[in-house]
Amino acid sequence: MDASAVGVPKPAVGLIPGTYVYATKIEIGGQTIKMSVKREIKDENGAWVITDTTATPMGDARETVVLDHESLALVKRTASQGPVAVEMAVSGGKATGKITGVGEDKPIDVTLGGPVFADGAGGPPSLAALALAEGFETVYRNVEPWKGRRSSIA
Repeated sequence: MDASAVGVPKPAVGLIPGTYVYATKIEIGGQTIKMSVKREIKDENGAWVITDTTATPMGDARETVVLDHESLALVKRTASQGPVAVEMAVSGGKATGKITGVGEDKPIDVTLGGPVFADGAGGPPSLAALALAEGFETVYRNVEPWKGRRSSIA
């Protein structure tokens, strides 16, 4: 499948507004790190706004995405933990913005090769909105702001 020739997958259902709380843990190198995630999904001003607040041993992390109401394509993404913050907007086939709090500001300027479906905090609920069935195929295009590139899974 040519990822550049594919748009966003068509959601079969809308997202469900609400607040969801999850207990999570990461096991690595013989250690267990316990965390909790609070996800809020809101229908605001004709868009979906999804915010994840993750309580970690190193402080809370917060990520908010704004998705197009119909297609679930990414419009905006912000994230912060401690002094580090990411601000990114998607428009005209590009993701632009900046990462601050890592010394000198790092610009984000990524040509996307097509629309970005969900992303970040919007990923899990958006994937759940697809009509996943045997034979279903799509491209899941995302942005890696830290690396200044896009990624696609076909």
